[in-house]
Amino acid sequence: MKPRIGSPFLALLTLFAISATTSAEPKTAPATRPATVTIAREAWTDGARNRTLPVKIYLPTIDNDNITNFDIRWPVIFVSYGLGGSREGLTYVATHWAEHGFVVITLQHPGTDDSVWRGKPPADVLKALQDAISVVNYKLRCEDVRFAIDHLAELAKTDDRFTDKLDLDHIGLAGHSFGAQTVQGIVGQSFAGRTLKDDRVKAAIAFSPGVKADSDAKEAFANVDVPIFHFTGTKDTAPLVRDLTPDERRIPYDNIVHNDQYLLILKDGDHAVFNGTPQRRVGDTSHYEQWHELIKDASLLFWKAELTGDADAKRSLDAFDKPLGDAGTFEHKSNP
Repeated sequence: MKPRIGSPFLALLTLFAISATTSAEPKTAPATRPATVTIAREAWTDGARNRTLPVKIYLPTIDNDNITNFDIRWPVIFVSYGLGGSREGLTYVATHWAEHGFVVITLQHPGTDDSVWRGKPPADVLKALQDAISVVNYKLRCEDVRFAIDHLAELAKTDDRFTDKLDLDHIGLAGHSFGAQTVQGIVGQSFAGRTLKDDRVKAAIAFSPGVKADSDAKEAFANVDVPIFHFTGTKDTAPLVRDLTPDERRIPYDNIVHNDQYLLILKDGDHAVFNGTPQRRVGDTSHYEQWHELIKDASLLFWKAELTGDADAKRSLDAFDKPLGDAGTFEHKSNP
C-alpha cells in the first residue's frame, strides 16, 4: 500500500532525502545571468570500482549577442544529496547557481540513495536508513566525488558540451546532511588520522554539517584549508536516525582554523529546508520561501567570491548580516 501524504513514512523521507575582445587567457564565466540552463541526466560508470553513478547536469548557456569573442569557461560545482535522496535533490539551488554561470552536477550515490527505502514496507524503512549510515558508505561517497571529478576532466577532452568550456581549476562541492559529511571528508576532515581530501576542490558549502560533541574536532579539522560556507538552523535535527543537535552542527565552523569560514543559522530553520522540501506540510510555509531566497542569495555570493574572485560579491557576502535581518544569524571569520 502506498503511503499517504502526511504519513510518518513520508515525513521520514522528507527529513532525509532530504549556471569584447579576444583574450590570450581563458576567462571565468561572467557574473551576468546566462540565457538558459540545459538539463542532462546520465550514468557515469567507474570501471575500477564497478560502480555506476546517476548524475544530473545543469549546463548554462549564454546569449552570444551579449558576450562575444571571449573564451568563457564555467566553474564547476558538484553536489552530494542527503541520505535516501537522489540526483533530483537540491534543485532550487542547483538551478540558481547554473543560471548565474556555474556548471552544476548532482551525484546519486548507490547504497545511500532512494534505493535504500524505495519499495520497502514502511516498517522496514527506518532500519534500512540507519544501516546505510556507515563508514563504508561514507568512504564510497567520497570516492564517488573523486571519480566524478576525474570523469568530468576526461569528458572535457572529447565532449563538445564541455571542451574548452569548463574552469576545472575552480571546483566547488556542496552537500546536505550525509552529503555535508561527504563535503567534510573531501575538504580534509580526518578520521583516525586518515583523510580522503581532494585538493581539486577549492571551496565548499555544507548544509547541515557537524560532528559529535565528544569528538576531537580540533584535530579532525586541522588540515581543512578551503573556504567553507556552513548552513544550519536552530531546529536542524533529524531525530529518526542517528543525528546531530543544532549546537553540534556549528562545531566544524568553530574548529576550522584556515581560510575564510562562514556560518548562517536560520531562526527556526529545520533539517529539510536545505534540501528544498518543507518538513512540515501543514499551515503557513511561506517562511520556507524566505529561507530559500536567503540560501540562494548567500550561496551564490559565496561561489562568486571564492570560485570567480568577484570582489563585489565578497564584500556583499561579508556583510550578509544586513539582508539577513532577524531571519537568523550570520558569522564570518578570516583565518590565516
